[in-house]
Amino acid sequence: MRLQQVRARLLHREEGGRYVHLVFAMEEASWRILPGQFVQLQVRDAEQYDPFLDRPFSVFWTEPGRLGLLVLPRGRGTRWLVSRDPGTEVSLIGPLGQPWPRFPRVGLVGGGSGIAPVVHYLRTYPDTVAWVRLGFRGDIPAFLPKRIPASSPVEFWSETDAPGARRGRVTDAPLPLDDGVQILACGPPGMLTALKEILPSTRYYASFEEVMGCGFGICMGCLTPRAGGGHFRTCREGPLFRADQVDWTRLTQDVR
Repeated sequence: MRLQQVRARLLHREEGGRYVHLVFAMEEASWRILPGQFVQLQVRDAEQYDPFLDRPFSVFWTEPGRLGLLVLPRGRGTRWLVSRDPGTEVSLIGPLGQPWPRFPRVGLVGGGSGIAPVVHYLRTYPDTVAWVRLGFRGDIPAFLPKRIPASSPVEFWSETDAPGARRGRVTDAPLPLDDGVQILACGPPGMLTALKEILPSTRYYASFEEVMGCGFGICMGCLTPRAGGGHFRTCREGPLFRADQVDWTRLTQDVR
């Protein structure tokens, strides 16, 4: 699908613990963003050049003319973004990356900002999802259940005693692997590596979160080590890869 650069206007900002939910209007956009794809978003005022690079964000949900992002403020760019008032316009490029595959039977695991593509997948392909685990450090954001379809098989986990969540990490209990279920996961490196240790490599797909320069494969700044040598461009061939396609040893050794 052809890339587009459009103006996105902030409609709504909602805070929930560590997370900020941003809703944008995109009247100019003529594309559909599929689960697993992402956008590059301007994180500075139009007349400024710092931070110079746009930031990548997986899509949390999408509707005609509307886009939801789930942001974990970490640096200057994301802090700038979540402090904007409704009505602010920013430049947005998308859709970027390869969509997550639609399997007949899927289990989903999300942690941190990696919760966003998991929810997008669940909303788009609810009939294929056997179960979902979402992990948090603290409380579950109040806005999150409103974005999850009713009666979805979602299990919340938290590293603290959060209401409505099981205590612990998403890897603390066995993951159901019956009926040929394929596991799609997105989250922090430690979570993805822990899942690799307990799941069959041919049924586990990991989506890697990277800081990206261009977002479409030109700058070579977001490389994922390929099993057998070489690298994938995370933004172009990914961000989702089957576990046996990745050199996990080099992944932890490379300067990324």
